[in-house]
Formats: sequence, structure tokens, C-alpha cells
Amino acid sequence: MNRFLHSGHIGDILAFLPSMKSLGGGELIITDHCGNVHLKMSGFKYDSLESLLASQKYVAKVWFSNDHGGVTHDLRGFRRHWGKGDLIHMQALELGVEPSYAKWLDAKPAKETKGRVVCCRSPRYRNYNFPWRKILKRLGDRAVFIGTDEEHEDMERHTSCKIERYQVKNCLDIAEAISGSDLFIGNQSSPYWIAAGLNHPCLQETSPITPDSMIHYDGAVFCLDGNINFDLLK
Repeated sequence: MNRFLHSGHIGDILAFLPSMKSLGGGELIITDHCGNVHLKMSGFKYDSLESLLASQKYVAKVWFSNDHGGVTHDLRGFRRHWGKGDLIHMQALELGVEPSYAKWLDAKPAKETKGRVVCCRSPRYRNYNFPWRKILKRLGDRAVFIGTDEEHEDMERHTSCKIERYQVKNCLDIAEAISGSDLFIGNQSSPYWIAAGLNHPCLQETSPITPDSMIHYDGAVFCLDGNINFDLLK
């Protein structure tokens, strides 16, 4: 059986899954990056991601370990392909497979987000031309926010709009919330990568410094200049 080893951020791991699926799946070991304290996955980050990974049919088993015995595919060096494409493409290059953007995540739709629009805005990779205030005014009560206390407070402060916060415990909860919704809106973040994995309708607040996050599939729209088609919000 294939046994994959990965040491990246949550988004990096989610962007690796299409290649894992292309190779027939297998077991996945998540480990800490030995040279970068900012890429530590032990603890909360791994615990948040584990249930979503374990629920995918092509993931036979997933665990955290700094013991790398029996690994058949080592992804720790995929960053040597930086600049050669998006995060999916870079990791496909590392494994020698064709990049695939077909739906690679499955999640049961949450009933609570039916008819709603899930929003997320992390502190990194923002685009200050993105018309968040106009969007939230147009959406009104349809909008719900996924993120930390600080991110939620920042969104309300930045837009001068109130937005309901949707409580989640982990990445599987996020996937189910997005799957049940009409649309996901957010910048590059783990919720965005979940939306991409679901091939869910998406409007991305695209940072000009991270073109590697533009994952093109039917229903994905990327905004760099601040101009959007508000018909997307119907």
C-alpha cells in the first residue's frame, strides 16, 4: 500500500490530496517540518484536520508521527517546485503525476447552511480592493462567518457590518458547512482549500502575491481588481 509523508500547512496538505487520489490513495503520515517552526502540525492543527482526511475513501489511514518508517512517497521537498504552478501542480510534479482539479473531497451537507453563503477571511493573503462591505450588505442575513473570534471581529470592524458566526470544531465541520451552502467567499485559507476540494461555487478574495492559490474549476471565480459580478450572490 502507498504510504505518503507530508509536512506542510493544512492548505498544503489539502492541495496534495488530488495527487494522492490519482495514485490510488493509501496511508498518510503527517509530520512536523524539521526546519521551520511555523510549519509545525502537531497538536491543534493536526487534530483539526484529521477527521476530514479520515472521512475520504482514498485515505486508508491517517496519523501524526515524527517516525517516518515505511514511507513510499515523501512530499517534504515539494517546495523545490515553487513558482512552477499552483499548489496542486507543484505537488503533482513532486510525485510525477498529472495535476487534477476534479472534486477530491466529499462531505455531508450541513442542513444549517442550506441557502446561506459561507464567508471566511484569514489575516494572510488579503486583497484590500475586494468589496467585502458591498458583498455583506447585498447578502444580508444569508451570510455566515467561519473563523476565529479575532477574524470575526476583524470582519465586522473592516466592513461595519454584522455577520452571524457559524461555530465549527474542525475541518470536517467546515467542509459540511460549505457543502450545504450556496456559495463560499473567502481568501486563501484552509476553508478556501476545502471549498476547492469540494469543487463548490466559490468567490475568492485573491491576493496579488499568491497566484498559486487560484484553483480553476467550474464555479470558481477569482477577484484581483475588486470588480465582481453581483449576480453571483443571487
